[in-house]
Amino acid sequence: MNHYRVLDCIFDKKFVYTTLEHCPEYHKNNLSIFEDILKNPTSYGILREIVFMFNYGSWNYGLETENSDLDIICVVMPTAADLLDIKEIKCKEHQYPNGIIKEVDFRIFVNKIKKGKDINLMEFFNSRYAYISSEAVIIVPEFYKNFFNYKKMDNIYCANALPLSYAYIGMAENLLDKYFTSSCSKSLANACVISNKTYSLLKLKGLEDITGTVKETNFHTLISIKKGELSLDELDEILYQSIKNLKILRVMSVYLTDLKIPTDKEDLDDFMWVCEELFKGLFVRGVESDLYIY
Repeated sequence: MNHYRVLDCIFDKKFVYTTLEHCPEYHKNNLSIFEDILKNPTSYGILREIVFMFNYGSWNYGLETENSDLDIICVVMPTAADLLDIKEIKCKEHQYPNGIIKEVDFRIFVNKIKKGKDINLMEFFNSRYAYISSEAVIIVPEFYKNFFNYKKMDNIYCANALPLSYAYIGMAENLLDKYFTSSCSKSLANACVISNKTYSLLKLKGLEDITGTVKETNFHTLISIKKGELSLDELDEILYQSIKNLKILRVMSVYLTDLKIPTDKEDLDDFMWVCEELFKGLFVRGVESDLYIY
């Protein structure tokens, strides 16, 4: 039986440990997708062993609708042949009826998390749905403990706050540019979401006292933008505030360096150690059972 970490409500920030059988009704359909991927990975194009799986996108922000995709990242183990291949490691994307599955090599996952600026991969730390293989739990029990510790997950998430904040700001600016050219309300809503995430990240680093006139876009406004319920004047006002927010947030990010705000990377270092131990344990187990010799 597979076990999952579920954030039952995005506002209370409490992880729930559950199975498909016992999860809240609201989440059953999404976890059933996870279950099917785990039981039939090759039918989704995944040929490697899945170590972690988590979602990214609108479900993590409470902006999902009945037609929303469930976009998923699968972190997989490389094979012995992969390790001998000197070519650049690349992620793979697989379309499936409910969205996109990104297949990410474990080595890429660890490298990107250490640098802390891959927006999609960083959602691992606060994703709505996440799975960790039972083998991983057995090999490195510490990983299991971290997996359900929201405070520790937050500490790892914001350990590299400066590059992550710049990545967020860059993405939000691109989304606003897209809104300018296409008037796509989804782009504006997503820009506001990313702006809010940047603001929350910088608050975690203790910068709430120098926020200036940053005005977060509230949840109900985000829903209204996405549904196309606002007038052009209302959208223009939100656009103006969004541009203003991003300018302030970029200045706030600079303070991380200029004020030499201490960066506590102890939890990140622990996480890297756990990942190394997990990789070694899974690979040795795989080689001994001929799982990875192809």
